[in-house]
Amino acid sequence: MLTRLMMTHQAQRVHSARWAFNCGSWSPSEKDWQLLASGLDTSDKEQVGKFVFQKDAKSAMAGRFLTKKFVTEATGLSWRDIRILRDTEHGKPYLPHELYNCGKVQFNISHSGDYVVLVGEVGDLNLGVDLMKIEKQRTTTVPEFFRLMNKQFASEEWEVMKSQKTEAEQMAMFYRFWCLKESYTKATGTGITVDLQKICFKLKSLALAQNSIIDSTEVYVDGHKQEGWKFEETMIDSNHIATVAIGTSNECVKLSPSNQLFRILKYSELISEYQKISENDSDYAWQYMSKKLKPGCG
Repeated sequence: MLTRLMMTHQAQRVHSARWAFNCGSWSPSEKDWQLLASGLDTSDKEQVGKFVFQKDAKSAMAGRFLTKKFVTEATGLSWRDIRILRDTEHGKPYLPHELYNCGKVQFNISHSGDYVVLVGEVGDLNLGVDLMKIEKQRTTTVPEFFRLMNKQFASEEWEVMKSQKTEAEQMAMFYRFWCLKESYTKATGTGITVDLQKICFKLKSLALAQNSIIDSTEVYVDGHKQEGWKFEETMIDSNHIATVAIGTSNECVKLSPSNQLFRILKYSELISEYQKISENDSDYAWQYMSKKLKPGCG
């Protein structure tokens, strides 16, 4: 079955992807974890093994499989041959396309709550994604939380957040703006180390919903509108916001509206391009099974 799936996917090149995988409902067995680990190179295997809790290890493992699945399906390269590197300045993963004599393949990963998401594109684009689970404030009040986060948002953004009728709606809007900032700074490669108050997003639509995409939001830096950027905002489910940032400096490239929603992959789809790189490691799988699920769990 696995071989047939691999042959089918390799025959169909993918040029764009919006994928999500539900780690919250996924309980890999010890045998599953052995198989997954055997598909990682030594470095990735070590990185996944360092996580203290199963929840984080699952997200890291799923993220690596999503990445290699996309690169395999976008390029036609063999799973075994693909090496994902990280840039030295920000640690952002990338495919050294010059080594493989293939076109540029862009991808980005985010995880929060129950999901891991991947966005992927073929072409010379700047690409970033952020995912946030909408949660209530448990450690402090909403006004106090906003006070502590004051320097992360422009005054216009705070006005929109605080104009929402209920605290739940205010927190949902907070997470929406945060996804926009995170996805944009991931796409530019700077990360959130920059002065986020100088980056201001102007919303043309206040409502986000499942099964729809808002792509009318604009970004301003130091008061100047940034051309060549598009943002795709949607809800994975009622509790998870996902935002994709796509940018280009090439005036000849037109960023057209997207109707591509995130597709939630099954486990069989996650591993459909898998090829064995190393021998099964029962000790590695046992170590994973011995970890607590998440903080606070016995």
